[in-house]
Amino acid sequence: FVQDKSASLVFGTGGEGKSTLVVAMLLSKASGRAFLPNIDPGAPAGVLFCDWEDSEAQFYQTCSALLNGMGMTWDDVLMPVVYRHFAGSLGDYTDVISDEIARHNIEVLAIDSLVASSGSEHSPNDAEAARVWHQVVSSFGIASIGITHIAKNSANKDGTPFGSVYYFNLARAIWQVSREVESEQSSVLAVAHRKGNNTGIMKTMGLRAEFESDEFDRATKITYSEADLNTTEVLATKLSVTDRILYAIKDIAMEPKEIAEELDIPSNTVRQALLRAKERKLVDHLPNGQYKARPSEDVTNQSP
Repeated sequence: FVQDKSASLVFGTGGEGKSTLVVAMLLSKASGRAFLPNIDPGAPAGVLFCDWEDSEAQFYQTCSALLNGMGMTWDDVLMPVVYRHFAGSLGDYTDVISDEIARHNIEVLAIDSLVASSGSEHSPNDAEAARVWHQVVSSFGIASIGITHIAKNSANKDGTPFGSVYYFNLARAIWQVSREVESEQSSVLAVAHRKGNNTGIMKTMGLRAEFESDEFDRATKITYSEADLNTTEVLATKLSVTDRILYAIKDIAMEPKEIAEELDIPSNTVRQALLRAKERKLVDHLPNGQYKARPSEDVTNQSP
């Protein structure tokens, strides 16, 4: 999710769980425990949450709920988890944030949100706002996560971060969060990698967020686990075409035309994906023209 000494972005529409996901990342780093499945937080270190949108009480309420979901308490958090609330421009607080980083051995900081922290002197749509953000967080010499909203009128069908295109250009890693509600106590998140300067694009991650609340509807327990996006109604479209096809033909052989109709994907797109999957030995092309996904153990045991 983050690259050492580099700026990352997490974006999505309001209420998708972006901030909670980022808080889970910070707690992972501070405790050395993976609050999200299949991540390696590395050696524990201090973390800092710079907040322009909510309150200190809400931040620590979320932290406590996440700790409860892991069966942990604050005693299990090995390094400082620092919260600071700000108003105005990020650039006005460079010295304050630098002091916190030095005092608490901070290695990861989060900014919620980029729009609010741009201040009144710069519109988020101006290149100058993005330049100031990147210049400031780069000066700290640590990993940073900027939280922001999705552009409503994005020309990109997958969406882009709100504001100047330079936010996208300057960030080293970008993740988009989308949510599908399962029940009152459960949601599925698609965390799609939109940019990775030093890693390449990773596969979209499916997460299930399960939570419990008190009588005031405040979260008291939050737990993340793996989720198969293929089983969702809307978020399946966030997966790659190949992944969707492999899931469709996991248990039954199908012709390309049948796959296209089942997934509502153009036939030519399906055929090209099948050819690539065949070259990678992910599918078998049967004599009757149908395709079937190879069992996962066969794929795992192939020679490089």
